[in-house]
Amino acid sequence: MRAVQRPLALLPHLDEGPPLAARLFELVERRELFLRGHRAGHRFDRTNLRATHTAWFGVGVTTREGFSRGLPIDVLGLVYGQELVRRALGWQRSLVVVADSNAQAAGAEALAVRRSAVQVQRRLRELAAALGLPIDVRLTSTLGRLAEFAQLSASSTTSPGSGLPPYAAHQLAQTEHLRQRGFGLKIGWAWRGAWQDERYFDDLHAREFGTRIASVYVGGGTTLDPRRPRACPYVCNDPTARLLLHPGEDLERKLARAPSIARHRYEKLLGKLARAHGHLMGTRLPPRRPTVLLQDLLETLPWPS
Repeated sequence: MRAVQRPLALLPHLDEGPPLAARLFELVERRELFLRGHRAGHRFDRTNLRATHTAWFGVGVTTREGFSRGLPIDVLGLVYGQELVRRALGWQRSLVVVADSNAQAAGAEALAVRRSAVQVQRRLRELAAALGLPIDVRLTSTLGRLAEFAQLSASSTTSPGSGLPPYAAHQLAQTEHLRQRGFGLKIGWAWRGAWQDERYFDDLHAREFGTRIASVYVGGGTTLDPRRPRACPYVCNDPTARLLLHPGEDLERKLARAPSIARHRYEKLLGKLARAHGHLMGTRLPPRRPTVLLQDLLETLPWPS
């Protein structure tokens, strides 16, 4: 099922009932997908939510080692977190952007970027259709041309030659581009105690442009490698160490082969995802392992053509 492309135009902002910030605060303190407590680092208030109508998050296609080799099931934390936010705030839709132009700005080969980004876009659209969620999935190359983002970067409060890597500078400019158009609430991922997760980049955006996008954070991803327990939830360097959002993935078998400490960590994440799934789909979870419910979800996705 192909998502309908709509222009990223500013929609009227409706705020009925309790203020948006109060609703959002109640949500992130109640739902386990979100970081909670005084050190969670969520960044939102009445001011930066006032002109906002849509929540969004970004998905990359490259890693430090090269192109991502699969879309981890961990990305469901962002998808479910975004949908919880959308419903709590009464908004009509959500947005996911796949960062193809960011990878090109950093020097990755254009054709390979396009191939990888389209595969991720298709899988996320299929997931949204399977779940019945109103999510637009766009490539960042459809948001504006590289020259336009370069011009926006030049308008930041620091000089254009501020020393930021091209990928990061492009990401910050896109964030500002979306914020100015009402896409002012970003769903990010973070870990307790980390100093350079998405909170770091959101603070860079505030420094560069002199204004802050509203942000809330779900937990980061994990791996089956006990030496590298933390991972970005939407890119994968080693498919054997991640559970992938693919209909052919055997979750139980992969977990059974993993070291116990890594398996238990992933099972904890899967439990959170399964409970969020049950809440959003309006179903009571049967007394079975979370892997069974999520395996059923994977089997609803079409095989790559």
